[in-house]
Amino acid sequence: MSELSLFARSLMRFVAWTLCASVIAFVLLQQFPPSGMIEKSFRFDGSSIWLYPFQPGERVTSPGKQPDQWVGQRITAEPVYTTVRLPGPFDRLEVAFDIRAKDQPLAELGILRDEEAFQFEYKPFFSEQLTKGWQEAEYQGVHGFIRNDGVPSDLLSKDPQRVLVWGADSPKFELNDTVPLSRSIDINLRGTHEFWIVPVDGVIDMSFVLQDANRARAGTQNVSAFVLRKGSEIILTEPVSVSGSLDAKMSQPFTKRIFASGLSSGIYRLTFQSDDDFFIRHIESSMRRWVVGPRFYAGDSVGYKEGQASTTWLTNSQHITAEVRHADSLQTISFGALRQPIERTHTVYALSRDAKDVSAPWLTVSQPLSNIRIIGDGYFAVDEQAAFVPTLRRLTAETKPLEEGIIAIRTPYKTPISLGDNWYQVSTFFDLPDTSESQKLSLGLPGIESRLGAFDIRSVRLRFTRPSLSAQEFWQTIKAEARRAYKRLQ
Repeated sequence: MSELSLFARSLMRFVAWTLCASVIAFVLLQQFPPSGMIEKSFRFDGSSIWLYPFQPGERVTSPGKQPDQWVGQRITAEPVYTTVRLPGPFDRLEVAFDIRAKDQPLAELGILRDEEAFQFEYKPFFSEQLTKGWQEAEYQGVHGFIRNDGVPSDLLSKDPQRVLVWGADSPKFELNDTVPLSRSIDINLRGTHEFWIVPVDGVIDMSFVLQDANRARAGTQNVSAFVLRKGSEIILTEPVSVSGSLDAKMSQPFTKRIFASGLSSGIYRLTFQSDDDFFIRHIESSMRRWVVGPRFYAGDSVGYKEGQASTTWLTNSQHITAEVRHADSLQTISFGALRQPIERTHTVYALSRDAKDVSAPWLTVSQPLSNIRIIGDGYFAVDEQAAFVPTLRRLTAETKPLEEGIIAIRTPYKTPISLGDNWYQVSTFFDLPDTSESQKLSLGLPGIESRLGAFDIRSVRLRFTRPSLSAQEFWQTIKAEARRAYKRLQ
């Protein structure tokens, strides 16, 4: 009897340890699969622990059964945010949604890259325009879309009137001027702007009259900077700060000169980084060709000069958005032959060229009172001699590529899978940081609210991948994760 009891106890201990080991092995294999891949698929009804419903609530419906009898979540304004949980340390996240877009021609999905600045890396996610009349193609390492009657080599064209980019690099243009052209320009640009410049005999020389309209704001926000780049290489950085932050008065205008010599041929990007309380009041330049964009926010001249500050520049944009922040700046903006009254503040107006202006390389955009925040799909030039195209125009929600004579779009975007009844499966991927346990995502749906559109999501597939592991690598990964878990407990 005692021997049987001892055997039973030993058997129970063996079964218990086996179950415990099995549970541990199961958990470890879930977090560290030898294949290097874990996939989670689920209906987007709010019950999954892997992807939370999109927020904030005033821009979305509650996930679950919707009034028109489908299950998921509907988005009616943007941007919206969600969080994806990671089952372990992985190098790459692929996100796939089953979606239906109603009056929403374009979507981009982003991942948070800079928590302090709250900046996202956005990637192409869905384009309604590319579902008809276009085919996916690749030529000499360049991926994108061409017309159904086009040829893959169209992707290599650099014609700015006929080729667009979307989430892809523009081809490089190696330019250099030899004859300077002096200009003295009152402009009142507000906040961050990007200047695209062709050097003259290897020199960039521009002077900016700056003014800070709000020295009393907290922290270091009254510190700005100019950064000159060629591609991803930083050529120089010039900080800009204003002393005397104990009062709310405007600063006195002051001048900042940006000078660089010995530059190679090409296009240089000079970024003025600041909030909208900093003004570029005046520009002195000997550069023959330079443009601004895609953001162009010419403000008023209050505190600098008396009178109204009207603005008329050129743009190669086919589409712009315009927004006024102050009631005393409501006006009618002219975009080529188009006239658009701006009748409400804090409302984004989407403007497209008149049909007779579509083929014009550049046309005028005029603001009788200025103070309109404009975002274009191209660039802005002070005159015809300054005008040039530093990069190809971007595909936007307003773009109609077939009607605009576009022959190719350079983009990493992949053809979505048609599921019938206007539903599509769309996907993209992101590289993941080494130590992340969760990641915040953002869905960009430009213009959805003004169109009264909707973006429906009914199901989700998340695929987490990393290189497959050998037995030794598997054990090293287990130990590294154990150390990270111990540090989190301290």
